[in-house]
Amino acid sequence: HRPFKFLKQPPVSGVMAVEALVETARLLHPHLRLLGVRQVSYRDLLDVPPDISRHSRLTCRTVAADAREVVCEVTLASPLLSPTGREVDRWSDNFAGQVILGGSPRPLSPLRDFPVAAGELDTRPILPAEVADYYEQRTAMQGRYRVMEFLEGTGPGCIRGAMIYKEIPDFAGRAANHYHYSPYLLEGLLHLVSFYVAMRDEAETRQLIPAGFAELRWSRACRNGERLMLEARQTHNDPQGLTWNAQALDESGSILMQTTGLRLLWFTE
Repeated sequence: HRPFKFLKQPPVSGVMAVEALVETARLLHPHLRLLGVRQVSYRDLLDVPPDISRHSRLTCRTVAADAREVVCEVTLASPLLSPTGREVDRWSDNFAGQVILGGSPRPLSPLRDFPVAAGELDTRPILPAEVADYYEQRTAMQGRYRVMEFLEGTGPGCIRGAMIYKEIPDFAGRAANHYHYSPYLLEGLLHLVSFYVAMRDEAETRQLIPAGFAELRWSRACRNGERLMLEARQTHNDPQGLTWNAQALDESGSILMQTTGLRLLWFTE
């Protein structure tokens, strides 16, 4: 999909690339459950121009194993394109990371310095109509990719918001998707931290693009129509970009997903 208007061609979605990494590791260890991924890097955009087929290659190897967990290193690569759009015999790594497998996922404990308290927020809420307008004016996202519903507010280095998880079939004639994790919840955490910039500085015109994360863990898959609370804290800010820790909770307060070291880089046209 094409998330930003400045992109000439739609790239492969980063959240779906993570799905490809974990699916590859499951093929190597089908008897194990997925627990999370770590050291994930988005290296080189995999553009998919109209009417051009793109091939990719996934490689996976086990790098560690003990009584509790098995760790696989997975890379997704693709051939480069010539100026005429023809694939050449030179390959580039697009995504890479380590997939963690083991027994049943364990309940997640709150990250350090979480939750984000309502008293920390010093900007007004952003209502659903304003969120929809942001997507329309500032992005090229459509449909399922407009995941955020409501922004409760921001404080110095923190933000809270909400989304409703929607299961939309990927293929006609198929009633349900069968993901290994909840990709659009990770999409929501990425959008949450992007909204932080717009809410703190309306004059900022640069866009943030995801570059990877240190670790992603989850406790269960999201249910269709489930309302989720998302919160994030900034851990690092430099001229190249921002780094965050973030988590998502269901209405009972159980943590469904956590990510640490979520890195986004500034992009200027």
